Amino acid sequence: MRRVFLSMSTMIFATLNITACGESDQVDDQDANATPAQTAQQVATDIAAAFVPQADQFGVERFKIVFDLEGQETGTRTMWVEEYGTRVGVEDNLTVYNQTQHRLYFWDGSRGHMKDLPDGPSSSSPLRTKSSEPTSFATTPASDLATVGYERIGDKDIVGKTCEHWRNDQFNFEGCRWNRIELEFLNGAGTDRIIQRSVATELVEGEGIPDRIKALAQGG
Repeated sequence: MRRVFLSMSTMIFATLNITACGESDQVDDQDANATPAQTAQQVATDIAAAFVPQADQFGVERFKIVFDLEGQETGTRTMWVEEYGTRVGVEDNLTVYNQTQHRLYFWDGSRGHMKDLPDGPSSSSPLRTKSSEPTSFATTPASDLATVGYERIGDKDIVGKTCEHWRNDQFNFEGCRWNRIELEFLNGAGTDRIIQRSVATELVEGEGIPDRIKALAQGG
């Protein structure tokens, strides 16, 4: 899933929120007595629930994927997924705002475990990092993308997969998705400046999370 740096989930959520609030007067009879504030709150709650990634949202059960990143984050990100995303491992080798970062992350299904290499301390949290989740662009139905200004411009071949190629001129966005996996993301499309670009360079179905990353759950 930044323009200043907006994530895809933020952009889609904001657009749908504006659209839905404009239709807030179209309520069922059972909601006729609801106040405008209650109706708006329910709309916001429904939209937010629709865009909260679930643990099993990836469309492939078990895989490894490598991304090449360019922009505010530059370098490589490797992600391993098991049980459609119930467990996810991530290894970042990045330069972020001129700071080098080599970080391991493991989501074990209930907690996230992180360690900065070579000798940083390990940490654990019940919060899951966005980089380990499916993006809203990857999981949103095509009809909903079209409703908020995304245009399907054909197909594209990336890492041997034929993926849907979309763009949104309002957000200066282009992206490709396959099986609920975002294979390419470009923030800054149609401009002379790339804010952020991410493209998959390798995808191996059937490969699981390495033991060295799972060991983070034991404080490794």
